[in-house]
Amino acid sequence: MAGTSIRIMTGRTLEIASDLMSPLGSSNGLGINDWVVRCIEFCCSASENNVIQIVNLWKNYCEINIPSLHIFTAEKVLVVSVTTGI
Repeated sequence: MAGTSIRIMTGRTLEIASDLMSPLGSSNGLGINDWVVRCIEFCCSASENNVIQIVNLWKNYCEINIPSLHIFTAEKVLVVSVTTGI
């Protein structure tokens, strides 16, 4: 398995995910140009600026078991994945 890493969901993974979601604040509805951001059971609308902030926060983490970001630009969907996976 050279070059492959396995993420295990830990308390630290959830802590980082919570930090990544911090730029969102409170959502007040879905606008036509907004993104949808999902993490576990949390789902909200976000501006493109919010998504950029989340990605930039994620880039600052360099440790094992950090959440994965799945970015679907055409659909304007960002998924923060904390589950165990490769």
